[in-house]
Amino acid sequence: MISDLNFLNIHWLVPLLTGAILVFVVFIWKEWSGSFGKRFMVNVVVGFVALVSLLCLFLKPTLQKEINGEAVLITQGFEKEQLDSVKKLNKGRKFIKYFPGMDLSAPLDSVSNVVVLGYGLKGYDLWQLRNKEVVFKAAKVPKGITRLNYVVENRVGNELVVQGRFESPTPKNRLVLRNSGGSGLDSLVFENNKFETFQLKANLKVEGKYVYSLAEKDSTGKIINVEPLPISVKGVDVMKILMVNEFPSFETKYLKNFLAENGHEIVVRSKLTKQKYKFEYFNTDRLPVASLNQENLKKFDVLVLDDLTLFNLSRAEKNEISKSVSEDGLGVFVQPGDQLFSSSNSMVDFDVKKENKGELFIVWSDRNLEKYPYRFNNSRLRGVPVENYAYVLLNGKGKFGTSLLKNTYQLVLEGKSNVYERVWSTIIDKMGKKYKESSSFSSPDYTVYVNEPYKFILNTDAENPGTIHSKGYQITLKRSLIMKEDWEGITYPREKGWQTLYSSKDSTVMLNYFVLDTTEWKSLAYNKMLRHNKLFFNDITGQAPIKKFSQELNPLWFFVAFILGMGYLWLTPKLRSLN
Repeated sequence: MISDLNFLNIHWLVPLLTGAILVFVVFIWKEWSGSFGKRFMVNVVVGFVALVSLLCLFLKPTLQKEINGEAVLITQGFEKEQLDSVKKLNKGRKFIKYFPGMDLSAPLDSVSNVVVLGYGLKGYDLWQLRNKEVVFKAAKVPKGITRLNYVVENRVGNELVVQGRFESPTPKNRLVLRNSGGSGLDSLVFENNKFETFQLKANLKVEGKYVYSLAEKDSTGKIINVEPLPISVKGVDVMKILMVNEFPSFETKYLKNFLAENGHEIVVRSKLTKQKYKFEYFNTDRLPVASLNQENLKKFDVLVLDDLTLFNLSRAEKNEISKSVSEDGLGVFVQPGDQLFSSSNSMVDFDVKKENKGELFIVWSDRNLEKYPYRFNNSRLRGVPVENYAYVLLNGKGKFGTSLLKNTYQLVLEGKSNVYERVWSTIIDKMGKKYKESSSFSSPDYTVYVNEPYKFILNTDAENPGTIHSKGYQITLKRSLIMKEDWEGITYPREKGWQTLYSSKDSTVMLNYFVLDTTEWKSLAYNKMLRHNKLFFNDITGQAPIKKFSQELNPLWFFVAFILGMGYLWLTPKLRSLN
């Protein structure tokens, strides 16, 4: 109790207390009659009480009291029946209607418990409830797309894969993936289920920034709802690729044509006779490579060998290639053949096991592809599977890789060019040298809204980097406490549409992001709020400290005590003299 006592005028305590002691000493001296009689003791006690009451009138004592109030925070999506039920339970509660960015410090200052109704608070407002006991009465999961997953920044030649979850779909309605012109690319029909998981796909063929869309249509084709799907498509990273074959083959012919059409710089060396080669060049100057030594291989990102060439390499060539892989980061892809899997070689072992299956099912292609009757054991720590049809073995700075697929060129002949392109785009991308970028942007958010904070990170080795918005203004960055190369920034976009951030040190380093209107992707945003609020309130359960506030004691009581004490001390001698 004493620890909860305080004074508003605590700075007056020492002089007032000193004066009060002196006055009390004088009072005792005046009252002293030579003995500790009953009258003396009563007067001393009354005088002490009166003097303490006078001190309290000046010092203004306060007591710390626990905050026991409760408030109901009404957020978007609350149910009226639930609100009415809460009102009936306790009519003394404070009801607050929440809106994003609201300052809750004043409304919640006098309460310790908070009941949150609806979808909850925006992520950037949750910190205001950290020191409160919170009961979250969550709204039902909204109808519509509540989960969404796709790659916003993609590359030409890759396939756009849009995955998600649609809550409470209407049977026979259709979900359509449309391009920026509104043409349908892929679709699915909803069944009579509580929810539907979906996967829609499309090929990306042209570089640029686009706004695709997901449209829900009823059984008659009428559009019910459309949500934007921003996509930034980058061009293919051009690689320098050396292809070495023991003899020309259809597999090499179609592969070199595909790589050349995608802009890669290709040198093809085909063996005609011993020490005599035929060279072909695509998108590059003439660059004969007679010897496979480390100096020549430094000019290339990927070396493609057929299995016969691998087994016919000299020991010196194998050593030179191995050095290029481990020291220079070269990627070596061995075109598969029976000899690769059935015989051992001194340069690389892909650790395969024979099996009877001659086909491999590729999920995203919905078909079986011809393969060699082997499988990868995947038992090595340095091994990295590529989908379920290829394998990369890390070695120093570089890597060795191969595939189980057989006669992939037949996909092109069968009109399945999209499957062929995705298979080889994935493999070649994994095999290329990884050049460390001096700077790069990243962000955990792919849904960005007008007038809401958008957080991003610039990873760079540069000192005191900055970020420039496409509108021309600068954004201040703060260095991360965990990773010194990470610089954190935040911006509040004011306009809808594509926007870009640039590094002030290098304008080629940029981050494209699309700003949505607050009316778009509501179901996705509300479900995200629900999940974040549940996690947040679960984490802080039982952690809210006991909050107290200072309440000044009523000065009237001290005034009355002082007057009564002084009155008694003044009146008692008068009454005694009359007797």
